[in-house]
Amino acid sequence: MSDKPTLRFQARQIRDAIAPSPQDFARAADLFFTHIKPQAGQLMAGFWPKGNEFDPRPILQRALAQGIVCALPRVVSGRKILEFAHWDAQTVMEEGPYGILQPPSTAAPLQPDIVLVPLLLFDAEGYRLGQGGGYYDATLAHLRAQREIMAVGLAYEGQKSLSSLPLAAHDQRLDAVVTPKRVYDFRSGLT
Repeated sequence: MSDKPTLRFQARQIRDAIAPSPQDFARAADLFFTHIKPQAGQLMAGFWPKGNEFDPRPILQRALAQGIVCALPRVVSGRKILEFAHWDAQTVMEEGPYGILQPPSTAAPLQPDIVLVPLLLFDAEGYRLGQGGGYYDATLAHLRAQREIMAVGLAYEGQKSLSSLPLAAHDQRLDAVVTPKRVYDFRSGLT
């Protein structure tokens, strides 16, 4: 098994070679709402895609139309735990660390029920390989220590690893991964 930096390099090459279509994101949104079934009144945290990351905005836009409150992450200086703040089409975004757009620092933090998680690779056990900063693992651990949440990875089908990913003690397991082709539900053991 390769080490994580090597895997990240290889996974970025694979992901960046994928040419997604708007239909891919629409199919993933259909699968998300059919299988994950978020409810009006819940708060769903997404992310702003960078580069060729899977684009969660079609899911977030449909969620808003269904009365689900949406939020995006915000990096807080000196912390690994992300904050989530309200987002909709009228939110004026600001550039955060790593050049990623995020809600303004003046927006109050919110506690999500569902967290959409970006990834480079995922495996059959529900573990993900991220960019290496540790933000999502720290954030999911923090949120799960407070209450039950659902962590859902969003990926292209080609981002599924054929072997188990190397794990560290802090790595957090996803509850599900949604691709344009299918839903991998790790809560039930169905993959």
